[in-house]
Amino acid sequence: MTNIGADGNARDRSAGEYWEDQFILLARLYGWEAWPFNRVRGATFQDEQGNRYVSPDVWVLRRQYRQYICEIKHKNLARNGCYGFEVYREESMLAIESHYTNQFGGVVALYVVHNHDLAGGKFATTNDPLHWHAERLMLLAKEGYEGAPQQTYYNGKVSRAPVRMKYYPYRLFRPIQYFLEVKTSRREPVAAD
Repeated sequence: MTNIGADGNARDRSAGEYWEDQFILLARLYGWEAWPFNRVRGATFQDEQGNRYVSPDVWVLRRQYRQYICEIKHKNLARNGCYGFEVYREESMLAIESHYTNQFGGVVALYVVHNHDLAGGKFATTNDPLHWHAERLMLLAKEGYEGAPQQTYYNGKVSRAPVRMKYYPYRLFRPIQYFLEVKTSRREPVAAD
C-alpha cells in the first residue's frame, strides 16, 4: 500500500494546488493561456450534450493552435519505475479527448508529473522545467498496465476501498518542453507533438 494521507488532506491539497499553479506559470512562460480548471469549475463538469466528466486539474489553451487538458501530479516514481494514475481519471480524461469540443476544437489529454525527487523532496518548492514530465494520456493508456488497487484521495478523503490504478513506465514520458514549445513553419504555427 501507499502512504496516501500520511501528511493529511489539507497539506497534500495545498501542495497539489501549489504545483498546479507552478505548472500554470510555466505554461504561461511559454506563451500559453492556462487556468486551474477544477478549482474554477468544480470536481465535475458537463458538456452541451449532457455528458459529465471529472474536471481536469488545468486547462491550457493557445487560441487557434491546440489546447490541452492536464492532470497534474506532484510525485515520484513508484517502486516499479512507473508513475501511477487512477483508472477512473484516465477514463474521464480520454472521454473528454474523444468527445468534447469547444469553439477552439478538440482537446489533447496530458498526464503531467512534477517529480519531487528531482526537486529535492516532497515539500521542496524548486520549480525547474527539467523536473516536469508529460505524455499524451492516449499513448500512456495503451502502454500502461493495471496494477493492484490502491487507496487514493476521493472527494477530499482517503478512499475507504482501494481504487483501480494504472502504471505508466517512466520511459514513455517526455520533458514538458516537448508539449509547451511551439514550432513555427511557413504555414500556421503548430504546438509541438
